[in-house]
Amino acid sequence: MAKIEEMKFVDQHMEKIILGVCVLIMAYGVFQWVLSAPQRSEVPQVAGRVVPADKVDGELLNWVKRVAARKPSGEGDAPVYDYAGEIDKQRNPKTPAAITNWGNHRLVLVEPKRVKPPEGVRLAKIKDILETLAPVFTEIKGIREVIDSDGKGDPVDKLVFRGKADFPIGELLKAWNQEFRGSAMDEVLATVLAVEIERRTVLADGSFGPVTKVVRVKAPLAEDATPVEPVVIPEYTGQNADEVRKAIQVFSQTQQDSVLRPEYWKVWSLEKKAWTTPWIKEVEAPDPAEAAAPAAGAAKPAPAPVAKGVAGKIELLFHDADVTVQRIYSYRARLVFVNPLYTYDEVVYKGTPKDAQVRAIFGKWSPWVRAQAIPRTTQYFLTGASGMGNKQQLRCTIFTQSLGQVVAEKNFDIKPGRIIGGVMSKKIRNPVTGQESMKVVDFSTNATVVHAEFERKFVTEAGRPSTTRELICLEGGKLVSHILVKHLSDKDERKVTFNELQAKVGGQTP
Repeated sequence: MAKIEEMKFVDQHMEKIILGVCVLIMAYGVFQWVLSAPQRSEVPQVAGRVVPADKVDGELLNWVKRVAARKPSGEGDAPVYDYAGEIDKQRNPKTPAAITNWGNHRLVLVEPKRVKPPEGVRLAKIKDILETLAPVFTEIKGIREVIDSDGKGDPVDKLVFRGKADFPIGELLKAWNQEFRGSAMDEVLATVLAVEIERRTVLADGSFGPVTKVVRVKAPLAEDATPVEPVVIPEYTGQNADEVRKAIQVFSQTQQDSVLRPEYWKVWSLEKKAWTTPWIKEVEAPDPAEAAAPAAGAAKPAPAPVAKGVAGKIELLFHDADVTVQRIYSYRARLVFVNPLYTYDEVVYKGTPKDAQVRAIFGKWSPWVRAQAIPRTTQYFLTGASGMGNKQQLRCTIFTQSLGQVVAEKNFDIKPGRIIGGVMSKKIRNPVTGQESMKVVDFSTNATVVHAEFERKFVTEAGRPSTTRELICLEGGKLVSHILVKHLSDKDERKVTFNELQAKVGGQTP
């Protein structure tokens, strides 16, 4: 019973007990943290300093005054560039102005380009370039001229075809130097080792005969000339590079011009009455007034150079002295060069080291060019007859040229089946000395006698019938008729030519 009463007491006074405990705890906290803590007479930091509470107002006032008295410095902060504004301007199509300032450049590390070292110059490429270029003929002419065959001034008749051509040496050097760029060679030289000329005969039906090589003319030296020893470029053995290169240089300086422009016999000029060199421009004699002695100390003017072609080109000549009159020929040419890789083992392509031992390389052949035939200067005319009955005989007068002069022979008998003309001795004037001497002259023609008619009827200019002699010949595959010159009309071209030739030899018309 007592226990029940005790539980009722606790239940009735539980709230009061809890309230009392809370009051005790609160009282302890107030005593511990409020009543027992000492009062502080300071407040923290005014303008970065701790000051007493009674001085806070004064310190704040002083700090405000100092702040108000401050002035801005002249430097200021670095401006921030308006990137967004510039980008907006570029996006706006109405704004034509371009960006003038993108700020400081950004440094970017770029890996350097690695160039593979050259493996050398290929000879095949050098040949390919050379084979695209060929000489271009500017003139080919066949003529009959008087030459100094022995170098002693003794004139001789000669038939010759002479040609002139240009080669684009500047274009070749430009292409070659491009291939050698970056190699150990500073500059490439193009040395002409030889000029090759080929010839073929144009046949009557338009076809061509076999191709033959034109032999170089070997003109004798003048009596006062000093012979020049030919420079021989030795074979490269791999150990004599300096010797070979020196020989090439000497050859280029002393003999390349004679390769391009070979020597030829002196030619007698009827106009100048002197020996000349054909197609070689001579230095003109200076004006006597300008050639006066220069003042003391004045430099002597240098002689004018001889022209040898146009800019970027070299000129080459050839002479073909093994030709026949009235025959048509066609010609072509090419140049042979010294291999620019010759002896240069350090420059040649490593895959083909033997290319440095190839001495000569060949250019491209020029197109075939046809030349006009040398006309026959020998002409014949029916001028008389002799005998009676079955013994009648026709005679011809033949004109030809010898030493630049017209020569005639009147007493050539003609017979059917035989060629008109032949070789005879005639007194000819030497154009150099002016003296006359006996000389063998060739009066041969290309006409073969087919038939001789002694009673040919014809009508004179007056309209009267008359009788003349007729000669029928075969010339160039055609039958040609000739009658006595004295019975030809004065307007006939053959009679006009006959009278002109007679006047040149001082003869009289039959």
